[in-house]
Amino acid sequence: MDHGKTTLNKAISVVLNKRLGLDSETIRVNEPMEGTSLTTLSLKGKMLNFFDFSGDYQYEDFFENYKCDIDVVVLVCPQAEGAMGGTRQQIKLCLENGINKIVMYLSKYDIFQEDFYEDEFLYDAIPEDVQNLLEEYGYTGKAPIVRGSAEKAISFPDENWGDSIEELVNVILEK
Repeated sequence: MDHGKTTLNKAISVVLNKRLGLDSETIRVNEPMEGTSLTTLSLKGKMLNFFDFSGDYQYEDFFENYKCDIDVVVLVCPQAEGAMGGTRQQIKLCLENGINKIVMYLSKYDIFQEDFYEDEFLYDAIPEDVQNLLEEYGYTGKAPIVRGSAEKAISFPDENWGDSIEELVNVILEK
C-alpha cells in the first residue's frame, strides 16, 4: 500500500529547504533501525523528528523498543481512498502510547482533483471516516486536516503544493 509517507517526508525537506533556506546542516536524514527513516530538523526553536515506518511491524517495534517523547503523529491517508488497513493499528498504538495530537494529511490530492473534482461527498467523506475511526478508538478532539500532494510539492515547492507542506509543519508546531 502506498499512502505517501516516504514522499511526504522528502517533501518536507525539499519545501523547507527551498522556502526557508534550511540546508543539510539543518535537515538530517538517517536510518535509526532497518526499514525506518528519520528526518530531523530544527525550526522555530523546536526539534522536529519525522519517522517513516515501512510497515506495521517497524511501527510497533519502535514503540516497544525506543522510549522517546512523541508529541504529534501525522496520519497519512490518500484523499481518494481514506484510511487503509494499518491505520487502525497505528491509531491504537498512538493512543496506547499517550500521543494525544494526531494530524491528518490527506495525500495525493492532485490525483483526487483530477479524478473526483466534482465529488463533494467524497471530499468530505474521507476525513469524516478517518475522524470517526479516531473517535472509535477513544481519540477526543477534532484532528486537524491538511490536504496536499507531496509529490507535486517536491516538483513545485514554490507553488500552492508547497503551501500544504508548510501548513502541515505549522499545524505540527502548534501545541
